[in-house]
Amino acid sequence: MEIHEPSIVEVLTMQKQKPAHVVRFGRIKAAIWANQSPSGCWYSVQVCRVYRDGQNEWRQSDSFGRDDLPLVCKAMDRAHTWIYEQARPSTNGMEAVAPPDVAASELS
Repeated sequence: MEIHEPSIVEVLTMQKQKPAHVVRFGRIKAAIWANQSPSGCWYSVQVCRVYRDGQNEWRQSDSFGRDDLPLVCKAMDRAHTWIYEQARPSTNGMEAVAPPDVAASELS
């Protein structure tokens, strides 16, 4: 009998990863994702607008109208603040680091 090893996509689908933190202003949502690398933990952010479609099902869009933009800015500002606060030394020993594609010179 052959044993099937699940692919990474199958594993992630089964685990249904959740964001480390979510910032919400009405229909605008910023999901903050924790990522692990050999240098430590770093964060990425996805912003979307939630809405109900014609069948009354919840959907998400990455397109924003004029009136959404101030809320997008507020959500991203709060996301930045939350990530910044996670980078402070804490009792659990985890420190946030820059993503691997950001040079150290860009951080100062």
